Amino acid sequence: YHSNNRNLDLCSSSNESRLLNNQNYVCNATTFCGILFDSIEEICDLNKTKKISESSKFIKLDFDEIPVKKVNDKKTAMIYFSNNVQYIGSISNDQLDGHGEIYIDDKKYYKGEFKNNLFHGRGVIHSNFGDIYDGDFIDGYAEGYGSVDWPNGSSYIGEIRENLLEGPGRYKYLFGSYEGYFIKGLKSGIGRLKKVFSDGNILEILNTNWCHDIPLGRGSIIYNFKSYHYEGDIGSCFVNNTDICVYPH
Repeated sequence: YHSNNRNLDLCSSSNESRLLNNQNYVCNATTFCGILFDSIEEICDLNKTKKISESSKFIKLDFDEIPVKKVNDKKTAMIYFSNNVQYIGSISNDQLDGHGEIYIDDKKYYKGEFKNNLFHGRGVIHSNFGDIYDGDFIDGYAEGYGSVDWPNGSSYIGEIRENLLEGPGRYKYLFGSYEGYFIKGLKSGIGRLKKVFSDGNILEILNTNWCHDIPLGRGSIIYNFKSYHYEGDIGSCFVNNTDICVYPH
């Protein structure tokens, strides 16, 4: 089966700040192993302690353009940042706090909950990298339970930690699926990989010891073509640095 590479250019000048501000940026920029998006630090130059007015990207705050609502001492406002970024939502103590939306170039980027400027709670993000994530956020990270659709047609639903797949989940590829456990975006532990070929035949690999995306140790290989079924030790090897060959061992 083939690896799921994203292969963004990590050498461009725009990556310097993203390496600093976007958690697990390198992993997500090279493979579809989590949610790749620009953080509040990257977009608005805000963190959990900084005031809106202290941001180097802050332009103005306006209460007049939208109806002002006040809920639990939180006001609703429109805030303008540089690079055509807008925030519409609740603020408290000169910070993004409560429900809000972020627009970039008049396109909705994020809709959901904020706490101390950061994405926190339930939210939906339409990443500038093409990822669409609907799920939980904690302290600015995609973390908890959620679903992600990637621009290459693959998708995932399950547990996530610090923007990477972590724990039990189901990863759907164009050619099949993997259902099992992940650690730091990689298949790890117990899992079942299913591949559907163009002729309709199905290959299944069930393994109890996936390690860094590779099945090792005890498992089974089932291929409905000629009713092939093997149980025992499984070996794996890389071919051309992209494909993985799995075989009885």
